[in-house]
Amino acid sequence: MIIVADTTPILYLIKIREVDILQLLFDKVCIPKEVYNELTKDKNYIDEINILNNTPFINIYEVNDRKKVDNYMKIVGIHKGEAEAIALCKQLGSELILIEDGIGIKLAKEEKA
Repeated sequence: MIIVADTTPILYLIKIREVDILQLLFDKVCIPKEVYNELTKDKNYIDEINILNNTPFINIYEVNDRKKVDNYMKIVGIHKGEAEAIALCKQLGSELILIEDGIGIKLAKEEKA
C-alpha cells in the first residue's frame, strides 16, 4: 500500500525517532519534492535532515500536474507542500495521505471521490 505524506507529520515522526514505523505499515512512502524542500530548508533541523536523507524507504517525487497544485493553492488556500501531497496522491493512485491540516484533509477527501 502506498501512502503520501505532507511535511508536518513526517517532521514530527523524524523528531521523535519513529519514522521507521511507516516502513512497517506501508509498502511505499512518498513525498512530493516541495515537502522534501520544506523539510530540508531550515538548517536548525540538521539532525532531522540527516535522518531524512538516510531514510531509504521515503521516495521523493515531482508532481506532474502543476496546474492542479496551483489551483489547490489559489482556490482552496492551502500551502504548496499540502497541495503537492494531494496532487501526488492522485498521480500515484494512492488512497492514503498523511496530512494534518483541516482544509487539506477536507480537500483530500473531496479529491478521492
